[in-house]
Amino acid sequence: MSIKIDKIEHAYFTGTTSSTANETIPSKKLIPANYLTAYRNKIANLDGEGVYLESADPERDGVNFPTAVTEIHATTAQEARIVKLTDTLYVATHLKANDDYEAFAISIDGTTPTVGAVADINTDDTDSVALCRVDDTTFAVAYRDEGGSDYLCVRAGTVSGTTITMGTEKELTAAAITEDELDICYDPYRECVIVAYADGDDDLATIACPLSGTTFGTVGTVVEFDAAAPADISICVMEDGYFMVAYVDSGDSNKVHGRVASVSAAGAIGTPGTEKTVINAAGTMLRLRHAQQNAVVLGYLDASADPAIIKCTTTASGTTITAGTAVVLAAATGTDFSMDLIDNLQGIAVWCDDAHANDVGYAMRFSVASGSTTTITADAVVDKFVDTSAKLGTTKVMDVACGTDERCAVIYNDADNDLGCLVGQYYENRIIDIRSSAASATYTFDVIPHYGYETSN
Repeated sequence: MSIKIDKIEHAYFTGTTSSTANETIPSKKLIPANYLTAYRNKIANLDGEGVYLESADPERDGVNFPTAVTEIHATTAQEARIVKLTDTLYVATHLKANDDYEAFAISIDGTTPTVGAVADINTDDTDSVALCRVDDTTFAVAYRDEGGSDYLCVRAGTVSGTTITMGTEKELTAAAITEDELDICYDPYRECVIVAYADGDDDLATIACPLSGTTFGTVGTVVEFDAAAPADISICVMEDGYFMVAYVDSGDSNKVHGRVASVSAAGAIGTPGTEKTVINAAGTMLRLRHAQQNAVVLGYLDASADPAIIKCTTTASGTTITAGTAVVLAAATGTDFSMDLIDNLQGIAVWCDDAHANDVGYAMRFSVASGSTTTITADAVVDKFVDTSAKLGTTKVMDVACGTDERCAVIYNDADNDLGCLVGQYYENRIIDIRSSAASATYTFDVIPHYGYETSN
């Protein structure tokens, strides 16, 4: 005698597929948490016009974005950045076109962001901005102060709840720097910030300064890294007392180069190691992130505008870079791009695909080999973080910051041309990806758990 479906434990789902045929959606269904101990979960009774289960896999890995976009600022940003302070507290900065530079604290509950009141960083004309985490309550920024003789400046802020209090501005240079390219990182081992930038001669330069709370100490001496104009710059800690700068060398066919140098607690930068051609081809939108001691991960758009990831290492207290093999995440005409690491073994990249009719935003997880091994492995499926336009494409506005809880916060230029925020979460063996050969198809299905061992024929 057969068992009726209403007597079998199951969960019922209904939804709508993507507005574009045969594509995924940002907010996908999940295997119920109480079914995760089952031997197998079966997707049954799938019904709807042209609907199917992607890759016939009922429990795939992936990133899910179930919450609607939250507006950070009702103006198109010239540049924007985001960093994680804790798993529930992030900071985003927003630069109006050659105008005010502002900061916002963002608290995250589940996948819902709440944006605090704006805090002014610099109300003079500003351009070329960067942001980094200092600790659980503190962040630091760098910027070219166009209203202050184009000097390179830094400033630190603290967050309580979602209220930001900014410290005093510190000028790092007493001479004008070149517009557009700079980045900042904080070395927790030496307790100082390090800034890489294009100087007044349009050369790649670095400078460091101790930081205590929100007060900066005596500025170190500028050290030049490259005499050719950098077209893009990213910087991060390599290990205790060492940092790496990655840059696009406009004097060498826009290839991506890298150099490593030491830094002291007093902000003294050592002689940089030999320049390394990390990517022997053009690249843009560089994002360099610390993975573990003597290892960093670089994300970028390659010469074909495809999002790509590569891992670089050094030996302990060394300045010689070993670069792995770059892994292309997807064939795309990428415009906006960013990436961040969840931990030393995995990260999430986001980008806008200009080849897509709607310029939608994509997200993809990748894994990172540990230690000195430089292998990068991308997930099998690309996800979306939004099904509407995420394109700006001319400057660095799209950015992502990852928590250690496998959540990520994405900021981007949304469909209304405002700065928006979306929060996603990465799941292992839990995503149910229903697609359709028709646009916006309504579907229904059941998930039936099988707790005992099953034989197969």
